[in-house]
Amino acid sequence: MRMIISMSAAQRMRPRAALLSLLVLLSMLLPIPALAGDAAEAAARRAQEKHGGRVLKVERRGPDYRVKILKPSGKVKVVTVPGKDAAEGRPGADAPKRKQR
Repeated sequence: MRMIISMSAAQRMRPRAALLSLLVLLSMLLPIPALAGDAAEAAARRAQEKHGGRVLKVERRGPDYRVKILKPSGKVKVVTVPGKDAAEGRPGADAPKRKQR
């Protein structure tokens, strides 16, 4: 007697779903600046160069960027980088703003 084994559509989709899930998980491991625009990426790079550590998050706050950095000590530091400096790639972009007199 001959047995015919047929795979259901759900069984055929399992490897595809597993591969898709793996790709989604791997994409979540990419650094945030790699997914951001050029100015946000520049802001993250400037903050990381000056303060070290790992960039956790880059947020646009009006014209500026707010960069969260995880320091090697385990503390999180929040740095504000002026948007125009990040976009122009000027040095010292994360320097504190000075009051105008």
